[in-house]
Amino acid sequence: MAGLEPGLPLASARALCPDLTVADDEPAADLALLEAIADWCDRFTPLVALDEPHGLLLDISGCAHLFGGETALMQSVCEGLSRQGFAVSAAIAATAGCARALRRVRHGDIVSDGGEARAVAALPVFALGADEANIRALRRAGLKTIGDVAARSPSEITARFGAGFTALLHETRGLSDAPISPRRPLPAYIAEKRFPEPIATDEAILAALASLADTLTLAMERQGKGARSVEARFFRTDGLVRALTGEMA
Repeated sequence: MAGLEPGLPLASARALCPDLTVADDEPAADLALLEAIADWCDRFTPLVALDEPHGLLLDISGCAHLFGGETALMQSVCEGLSRQGFAVSAAIAATAGCARALRRVRHGDIVSDGGEARAVAALPVFALGADEANIRALRRAGLKTIGDVAARSPSEITARFGAGFTALLHETRGLSDAPISPRRPLPAYIAEKRFPEPIATDEAILAALASLADTLTLAMERQGKGARSVEARFFRTDGLVRALTGEMA
């Protein structure tokens, strides 16, 4: 509303908003906070990756139905983070590049597989997330939207902006995809239990752990497997996550 935008010099920002409050950048603290938010998001999928400096990527393939579908899942994630005081912008798409571009401009888009190019065509070129030099060059060339850039031949774009930029454009338009690299290795076996209401008593927690242990035991027995290390993660209603790890002798 005040005309502020990312990348604006501080002097220009203060000219627009004289009462602007300024704080020093703390990358280490920001990363620690992002890691904590990622821990919280583990309740939705074990495939959570950092998208530094300010984002996360969640691979929700095959798990959205557990939360009532993609719309309900996005709503649960965003409402949960909003209650913790965070401003959230999210999007769902078949490729990380498409989802990333959409959430840079607006919140709440869900793009079906195959609709990526159409979904991002009208977005401004800054949504690509390319470096500032390339964004300025695109604008000087009269290319204001991702659709404008895509209308040019790939060889022309590569010659002027480089192969890395072309790869970014293709991923954003759903023509290629870069796999998500989760920050935690996917466990060989996993069992989970969701509760309609929070539980707090030791008896209820132990009963839930016993039930999950039985589920894991049956799954491993079917394949003749065992376990040397087991981790239980508890997702609290206040947003905190607690882990309990056990080693087998």
